[in-house]
Amino acid sequence: MLSIGFAGPAFAGVQEFGPDTARFTIDVPAGWEAAASPTGVDLADGEKGTFLSISVGSARGRTPEQIANTLALANKFGKKGGFSNVVKKGPGLFAMHGETDAGLRQTLVLFVEDERYATCIMSGKDMDAVAKILDTLREKQPDAPLPAKAQESAMPLSAAPAEKAPAESMGAPADAGAQTETDSTGEPASH
Repeated sequence: MLSIGFAGPAFAGVQEFGPDTARFTIDVPAGWEAAASPTGVDLADGEKGTFLSISVGSARGRTPEQIANTLALANKFGKKGGFSNVVKKGPGLFAMHGETDAGLRQTLVLFVEDERYATCIMSGKDMDAVAKILDTLREKQPDAPLPAKAQESAMPLSAAPAEKAPAESMGAPADAGAQTETDSTGEPASH
């Protein structure tokens, strides 16, 4: 609510990224470029002064600490050098800080939950815009099938089954499917 009076990025729309096993959605601001990667997305503002990279993956039985240490080693000896040591911020939450080759400050945040993890690498001049983008990050929920009753009620009458299977074929007593006498109103006849 406090941000209502402040200027922020105008969002161009919700877009979907990530591998088939861990899809997510995020609002990409107008004027930002989004490039999908096999594990997520790389975002850059129009001036190429602020960057955000989101990547998701499987924990594959590793603890959050093991994943964080693997990232620290990869960043220490890989092309993405310049990060500090891993700092644990909470359960399944880690951070590293550093500078890019161009002298921009950057942060790597790791979130580990259940059997999945997500990394966010942020750098640039407008970290407030990056924070607003990250606030829109959502796990994509799989399309759930309708419950059987909802499927039946959604079915057009012409597609409804014409006959039901005999009651005894479903384990009911043999007389459960027997016809009941009815009176002229269609109600069961009383004897």
